[in-house]
Amino acid sequence: MANESRNADRNHSAYQAEYVFIIDVKEVTKTASYININATLKTVLKKGMNQTVSVGDRRSFVILMHCGKNLNVSPGDIYLVMGMHNTHWTNSDRTQYVLTSDTWFEKFPLESVCRLPSPPASCQVSENFKGCSLKG
Repeated sequence: MANESRNADRNHSAYQAEYVFIIDVKEVTKTASYININATLKTVLKKGMNQTVSVGDRRSFVILMHCGKNLNVSPGDIYLVMGMHNTHWTNSDRTQYVLTSDTWFEKFPLESVCRLPSPPASCQVSENFKGCSLKG
């Protein structure tokens, strides 16, 4: 039952989110104040208002240390990220997303796991977006 509830929460978050990405973590930097995750966009499921986003783009995701102190993110990990555009900003050369309590940030199974005869429900996220407009 807990798994069904989590899937329902994920689907609801995806419906409300302005952007939905699957990211490939490249580098994780921790300071006393924050965790900075540099990643490549592996899949763009929903662009929202950010029309310049493309697969392969590098993005930075920032988490305040007191919010992410128990988060174990490593290079090579794949994550599903869903959030609102009021939590990101772009300067001259990069876009940063601040991960807040309103952001969905969940480890995503590897492609080999999703190809199994009985893949976990989290593999179906991308299937739920097929056929939807990527323009927001």
